[in-house]
Amino acid sequence: LVGFFYLLMFFCLFVCFLGKKNSSQNYVWIYEYRTWTEAQSYCREKYTDLASVRNETERQQILNVTLYRDYVWIGLYRNRLWSDQSNSSFTYWLPWTEEVAAQPDNGVSVPGQLGSQHCTAVSLQYFGQWTDESCFASLPFFCYSGEQIYLL
Repeated sequence: LVGFFYLLMFFCLFVCFLGKKNSSQNYVWIYEYRTWTEAQSYCREKYTDLASVRNETERQQILNVTLYRDYVWIGLYRNRLWSDQSNSSFTYWLPWTEEVAAQPDNGVSVPGQLGSQHCTAVSLQYFGQWTDESCFASLPFFCYSGEQIYLL
């Protein structure tokens, strides 16, 4: 049984889970490590865009899609614009803890990263709260598949 599990993991380096939000949008979990820009390109090519989390219900849906417990990309820039260029009014930044500075901190507490954290990750180990990270970090990510919103 253990051998079967490792064989399965070897062939399943790319895993998607669909979590229905409504009939027009699905969250898609991609367990493949990419930079924020690479993740955005992947989502735009295969789905619609990186996931936007516009309210508490959507935040909960992302948490329910996977049992993975680390950091994952979502489509928010630090300037509060989503990857689809819509504004973000809902936020869920991680407050100060003994391990992590209050977010967003733009790398203040990370040696060598001061001023370089402009992309947003969901910290699944901290109950889905958000952190700003270097856009060049490689993380798994959430795409959404649904109706594209175009802003003029």
